[in-house]
Amino acid sequence: KLLQPVSLVSSAGSSAPLHTSRPLLPVAATSASPSSSGRPRSCDVYIGLHGQSSSLSRFSKWLRAELELQGIACFAADRARYSDVRSHDIAQRIISSCTFGVVLITKRTFRNLYSVEEIRIFLQRKNLVPLFFDLAPSDCLARDIVERRGEVWEKDGGELWRIFDGEEREWIEALDGLARIEEWKLEAYNGNWRNCILKAVSLLGTRLGRRSVAERERVRKERVEGEEFPFPRNPNFVGRERELKALEGMLFASNEDPEAGRDAEIERLREHSRSYIRSVDRWPKSSRHSGSFRHSTRDVVVSRRRSDADRWQRHFDDGALQGFTARRRSDADRWRDSLGNGEDQFFSKLDAGGSSSGPKRRKDKDFLHGLEADTEIEVSRGRSIQRSRSGYRSRHYQRTARHRQARALREIRSADIDPLVFDGGIACVSGASGIGKTEMVLEYAHRFSQWYRMVLWVGGEARYLRQNYLNLSLFLGLDVGTESQVGPEQGRIRTFDEQEMEAYQRVKRELQRDVPYLLIIDNLESERDWWDGREISELIPRAGGATHVIFTTRLPRVMNLDSLNLSYLSGVEALSLMKGKREFSSQELDALKAIEEKLGRLPYGLGIIGTLLSELPIMPSELLEKIEKSLMREWTWGAREEATLKNNPYLVKLLGVCLSFLDQTEGSKDLSKRMALVGGWFAPFPIPLSLLALAASKYPEGSGSLKALRSICGAAFCCCASSQTKRWEAEAGVLLLKYGLARGCTRQGWVNFHEIVQLYSRKRGGVQAAKAMVQGVRKRGAISLHSEHFWAACFLVFGFGNDPVIVELKVVEMLSFIRRGVLQLAIRSFTSFSRCYAALELLRLCTNALEDVEKSFVSQVQDWWDRSFCWKRSKYAGQQVDEYVWQDVTLLKALLLETRAKLMLKGGQFDAGEEICRTCISIRTVMLGQDHPDTLSAQETLAKLVRYRTNA
Repeated sequence: KLLQPVSLVSSAGSSAPLHTSRPLLPVAATSASPSSSGRPRSCDVYIGLHGQSSSLSRFSKWLRAELELQGIACFAADRARYSDVRSHDIAQRIISSCTFGVVLITKRTFRNLYSVEEIRIFLQRKNLVPLFFDLAPSDCLARDIVERRGEVWEKDGGELWRIFDGEEREWIEALDGLARIEEWKLEAYNGNWRNCILKAVSLLGTRLGRRSVAERERVRKERVEGEEFPFPRNPNFVGRERELKALEGMLFASNEDPEAGRDAEIERLREHSRSYIRSVDRWPKSSRHSGSFRHSTRDVVVSRRRSDADRWQRHFDDGALQGFTARRRSDADRWRDSLGNGEDQFFSKLDAGGSSSGPKRRKDKDFLHGLEADTEIEVSRGRSIQRSRSGYRSRHYQRTARHRQARALREIRSADIDPLVFDGGIACVSGASGIGKTEMVLEYAHRFSQWYRMVLWVGGEARYLRQNYLNLSLFLGLDVGTESQVGPEQGRIRTFDEQEMEAYQRVKRELQRDVPYLLIIDNLESERDWWDGREISELIPRAGGATHVIFTTRLPRVMNLDSLNLSYLSGVEALSLMKGKREFSSQELDALKAIEEKLGRLPYGLGIIGTLLSELPIMPSELLEKIEKSLMREWTWGAREEATLKNNPYLVKLLGVCLSFLDQTEGSKDLSKRMALVGGWFAPFPIPLSLLALAASKYPEGSGSLKALRSICGAAFCCCASSQTKRWEAEAGVLLLKYGLARGCTRQGWVNFHEIVQLYSRKRGGVQAAKAMVQGVRKRGAISLHSEHFWAACFLVFGFGNDPVIVELKVVEMLSFIRRGVLQLAIRSFTSFSRCYAALELLRLCTNALEDVEKSFVSQVQDWWDRSFCWKRSKYAGQQVDEYVWQDVTLLKALLLETRAKLMLKGGQFDAGEEICRTCISIRTVMLGQDHPDTLSAQETLAKLVRYRTNA
């Protein structure tokens, strides 16, 4: 028989072909005389599968990874790909020793000898857990298969046991045994992958006596259902079917079914690779370095930097079509290595007759990121590709090598070979603001959520991106704090760069496992981080893995990805979005078409029109007249608002009409208008109505109802929220949703404002609305729930980077804001999320703000240094300085200095920390005395800094 490559699919689900000269033999029983030390370790679950379907492979890897995550030892294998006796012997031992056997039942299962044998063995042992994959249990009847009845078996049915020369009786017994299983039966199809795996993990965990597994999965499911999506599914979503199909194709480009068009695809890509190699041979000899750059294709590949085509050529020589995306090695890869080297953890001292060539590591340049890999990584095909180890090369050769590499990349692009499409897993949706990017991606996430373990939604706004990415650790169950160092270097003081990078890498490594996640980075503003300029590519997992990544952005391109650029809706779709379920006359339809043209066909504006028409008893012609009569305010537009609002004045008028509806009466509508104006200064995240209403009550535009609301909110803040306050908050939130100014969130009692509405509200509300927002966050904000809005308030109060200070607080308000909010925010960001530089910068700006307050005090009291340093109220009538407040400012400044010194100690910045700590000690010695506990605490911190600096 023909030689076939063997693939050991171990606990990591990776497969490495092992070629052997032995023919394919039937399954052997356990070794006749296995050594006592070769007894296999107990394996909890054996997962048997057959077929090369990408969906089957993705599902089986996900199932295995979920079981291992719960501490259940697994082994997955497709024994039909084994080509040596030793591999079959290992699989047979695991089958005989495992506690439960899970067999994935597909249409190809019944035509495979090993799958039928696994079913029969586990049926006899009464530990079979059949999992029907894209196949119903009612379809697995022997008579229907043999007689080709039904759509399922019309082409794939028949006497399938003849394909592998099996016995008809044994084949029928296996199918009849499947039909008799009722309790442990599982079904997986496109719409329930996540639920099926959850049920399988809970079932196997319970049967293995680990009841905590089922409880953990139940709790995780409840949490995911409540917090997975930021917004509920849009019931009025129309159109974008073609774009959704294209997005699905971009993400699953590497997961096309290899059984459908495998040969044609291989031949097409091989021809592209051959054409590239022929073009290399046509290069002039003068461009080659004599002696080190030879004419042979193999030497050409080795003696220069590797291009994508070189990887394909070596890839095709291997005869595999599993891609060349580099990834990190897992425990299962080392298990597979030990299988090849005869040092298996399960079977020590096995026979040395097997292959000893295990996968090796290499350094590879990742074409997706365009960066040189800093660590050794393993290539999925299991072969070693190394750089040429030739000696010294001249600068001329290095320069010409770079030229050849650039030319090779140009030829690859001209040949329409897109490695990103080949690998798949990453997609970019681009378009103007309000075009519907978020809505389309949200619809995709809701449709295909069952294909992923969890949907991870990350806001891509520049200032919040890093923190949003680290917030994923809360959903993934990771510890990314500064105190979570493990390993041989535990206890070593790491730099801030190392601590931050380790936190990001922990999240990234989790996303690069075989567990599929859907990572959505919504509204990405820049490819580089706002804080330190790092590239966004450092955060996302590599292409071709189980996790899929979707960007939505206004940028034309992200990471050199081919973007899916959204266009406007068609006329029929736009009309359907505006009129909803209402029916209008032809004249009213003409009015809708006129509104569509005036709005520039922007889907966001059309959605607001549809919301107003569905919620208000108003006709399109009346709404058109109101918009036409609305006055356009004279505002100075910035660069950010120009593309969205300045170029679409009709949209500005429409938003003004929406606010005018809220301004017609008092009460909750009056409150909702102020909530809309104040909401523009909050962070681009969901906002609780209670916090938004309190901030709106601080808005200075007064009325009788507003004053009443302020008194109610004050009483609620001191004691508890009254029923009147809650009712007004709820009614105001409903009105914001009713008039299209906000959208509902998954969390009850939270709303979110679109970016366009926030830009408009900032122009309309001005600085007073910004100050009201800061006051609301200062009084009722909680760091654990509203950390993003605390950051937004800090940006307004302290002015990060080149941004000006927008909100100026009174001294007492500043002290309360720093003590209750900013200090806790900085410590939490540092210790819980390893955001070292951001926390230190925040504390530095707070210190500078307090120093400015001190300077203002000094300027008011010119004779301060002429008098004795005593703390008492001034006798001078014209003096405006409260000396007790001044004392609080100075002591709070000392507290900030001590906190900064302690944080610098954790990052190895001993010199700067020592200087800051000495300043803190000087202040406390003068203000509190040398023996005060706070002074002694600062002296202990200083002693640590000096000791570490001396030992460094």
